[in-house]
Amino acid sequence: MCGRATTPDTSEWVFRSEVVRRCAGQINERPLTKRIHTDDSRRNGRSTRVAVRAVARCAHRALCTKYLDNFYHSLLERNAAFTPAAIEREFIEVCKESTGKENRLCYYLGATSDAATKILSEVTRPMSAHVPAYKICEKLRRIDMQICELKYETNLDLETTDLSKMKVADLKKILYNWGETCRGCIEKTDFVELIKQLAPKHTIKSQNPDL
Repeated sequence: MCGRATTPDTSEWVFRSEVVRRCAGQINERPLTKRIHTDDSRRNGRSTRVAVRAVARCAHRALCTKYLDNFYHSLLERNAAFTPAAIEREFIEVCKESTGKENRLCYYLGATSDAATKILSEVTRPMSAHVPAYKICEKLRRIDMQICELKYETNLDLETTDLSKMKVADLKKILYNWGETCRGCIEKTDFVELIKQLAPKHTIKSQNPDL
């Protein structure tokens, strides 16, 4: 993403280094482009800017980036070997304990036993060279857009949320996002009680996923 790209048939160009700096958290939201255009180039230029912003948002904010970044730092803390093979073994072990959307990410990457495809090397190779997580996820986005779409749910605040007023379908969705099921639940109160019981575990995890 670094460097400068010229939009075909227009005189508009994009500072892609801005994208990298934004993903790294070094700058706040601000225009990603410098416009030197003619009237004919405005429409194409606008599409280019939207696309670049989308890449930056995906790479910086997706679950993928946070999950891989935490995994990377857990390897550093344990002085693990930074070879692709060693990283793959460690990641597969971590994925065995994952739930919800984190487990879905592992599935997309091919780190679960039931995965249909395996693109784990797209993580292990660059990570062995200490490539930042957001750059790894940016590349993964081009391979499978579903990876980019995975995001952590907003924390459930039981002090301000009245679960009893929510629909059963919404309560089931909360449990699904946590990777949990309510076996034997019949009444709404059954779902409410289970969510209250599991909330401390999952809300803490979503704030700062610990690998």
